[in-house]
Order: sequence, then structure tokens, then C-alpha cells
Amino acid sequence: MARILHVLTSPRAEGTPRLVLDWLTVASHEQGVVFLMEEPADLLDDFRKTNCWLHVKPGRLGRRLAKYPQVIGTVHRAVRRFRPDVVLAWPNGLAHLIHLGARTAGGARLLTHAGTAPGKTLYSRYLYNWLCFGVSRMCGHRVVACSEYVRQEFLSIPFLTRSHVVATHNCCRVGAFIPPPDAIRFPNRACMVGSLESSKDYPCLLKAWRLVEERGDFELVIAGGGSKMAEYKEQAVRLGLRKVTFLGVVRDIPSLLWTSRVFAFSARPEEGFGTVLIEALAAGCRVVASDVPGCREVLQAGKCGMLVVPGSPSSFADALIDALSRPAAPAEVAEARDYARGFSPEKMVSEYLRLSGHGRPAL
Repeated sequence: MARILHVLTSPRAEGTPRLVLDWLTVASHEQGVVFLMEEPADLLDDFRKTNCWLHVKPGRLGRRLAKYPQVIGTVHRAVRRFRPDVVLAWPNGLAHLIHLGARTAGGARLLTHAGTAPGKTLYSRYLYNWLCFGVSRMCGHRVVACSEYVRQEFLSIPFLTRSHVVATHNCCRVGAFIPPPDAIRFPNRACMVGSLESSKDYPCLLKAWRLVEERGDFELVIAGGGSKMAEYKEQAVRLGLRKVTFLGVVRDIPSLLWTSRVFAFSARPEEGFGTVLIEALAAGCRVVASDVPGCREVLQAGKCGMLVVPGSPSSFADALIDALSRPAAPAEVAEARDYARGFSPEKMVSEYLRLSGHGRPAL
């Protein structure tokens, strides 16, 4: 048994906290969670229900350099109290601070989860990563990318070594997404689940949906919160969309997927993995996604879903119409679900512990 401490920015309803909730279902290890700030608190009750060791720093993080002592101090105190074997930094941009706090408090193994590719600017791709990786390597940590695509993007940065950056896919609790026998699936409904931020290409999806509405009686349901909610709602109004619903934060993602024939995932190239793609396959949805490297890797180059030209509303609309017009065959659903079962939380936890060197000399 290992003692694992997860450090997250906040309990916001988005992919990374949901992923940690999946980790907490693995009862063979003792796990704790630290939130560096309490808001947004969308999933805080879900974490409390797990009965894991939990520490929530009140208030918000300071801006720029002001957050440095806050993060280091919070993690240092948490590690002193919980005494983990492994500390896992989920926000890659704060990993160097998290690992400084952990290293000064004890001898835990240190890992960083890299969920997105590095940025494109000189600062975000090079200067910031050299700083983060330099500090973290001195602390003895390792970076675990969520996909081979993200790993290769980091390795394209000079001076980052292959042994320092490895790849392991994210996980999914497939059983929670298999629909019950009495689930009702609406044949004219598509949905998308994802934070309403610039990392997802909602403008392309909304433009595509205008073309879909011109060709049939279909509805689009969008689940997720984010800073661009008002902007995307305004775009939907400008486009004259009649059957697009923004649900905001949704806690019961499986039920939403069960009611939808098609899962749409409009993403930008920086998308690292898209765990919700695996969830949609498990739920029996037909999947239409942008042909960006992360989605291509998850969907096995189109074997498990339809890939469309990124940023092309017409291509997206054509694929959506095709997917909405015919249900997935039972054999297709069964094959996709079997594939999804390969992304279990137990497998991901085991691989992370192996990469951490837990039970062996520290890295």
C-alpha cells in the first residue's frame, strides 16, 4: 500500500479534479488531497464523500510572485501532516512550487501530471518550462504526460531529457458510464462536455451547428462552466441557433451521455487527451472529434470515432449529420466499450507508482 498525496488548484468541475476522483476509487492505497484554493467549489462535496484525507486552503491564490510562498507553505504543511510516499502535482504550471514545498517537508517521491502540451510563445514554451523543470528536477521529480503527443511536445523543448518525461494515459471508470437497460437515448441529440475556455473550440462547433440546424431537427446540449460562457452564449444568439442549450456545470455526466446519440468534441491542437472521449465511448455514443493529435491518439486514428478537420465548421457539420442519422451498431458499441476498459483507474495508479520509484530508491 502506498500513501499518495494529490495537489490540485481547486475543486472546480473540470477534467483534472474528476480524474482524481477516479483515483480515489482505488481503495488499495491511502490517498489525500490538497486544494490550493477553495473556489470554485463545484466538486468539493464529492471529495468530502470519499472520506479521503483532505486539506482545502481558504481564499484564493495571490497573483504572480505572491502565490509562491502560499503554494510552497501549503504543500509543506500538508506533507508534514500526511506523510505521503508519493506527491502528485496535477497543475503542471505550479509543479516547481509544489515540489519545493514537498521536498522541504520530507522524502516523498515526486511526480507531475502534464495534461496539456506546452504553449507556443517564447515564455510559455521555453522560459517558463525551463524554470519549472529545472527546479523540479533538482527536487527529484518526473513528468508524466497524459499522452504520447504531449510527451513529444515537451521533448521538443531543448534540454528536457527522455528519461525525465514519460507518458501514461488518463483513466476512466467505465462501469459508471455504461447505461442501464431503461436509459432513453434521444436520436436527435448531440452533446459536448468540457470547460468553456479557449482550450476547446466552441466557436467552430457553434458555427457547425448552424449548418446542422439548416439540415434537420436536431438539438445540441453543452455541459460545462468557464470564463467564456457569456461569450459563447452571445455567439449562439448571433448565429440564430434555435436548439442549443448551455447547461453550465453538470454533476451527472453519465446521464447526459446516455440521452445523447452523438458526443461532439471540438478541440484545439493543445488538447492533451480528452478523457471524456473514453467516457462517451463507454456510454455508447457515436463520437465526432477534431482531428488534433490528442484526440487522434485516443480514438486510434479514427477507429473509435469520426475525426474531422480542425476549425472547419463544414467538415464538423457533415460528420455530425452523418453520426446523428444512424445509430451505432451493437457490435461497434461493444468494441468501443472493450477498448475503454483498458483505461482503468487501477492501471493508471499502478503505472504512476511504478514511474515514481515507490518501493525502490528515489529518482
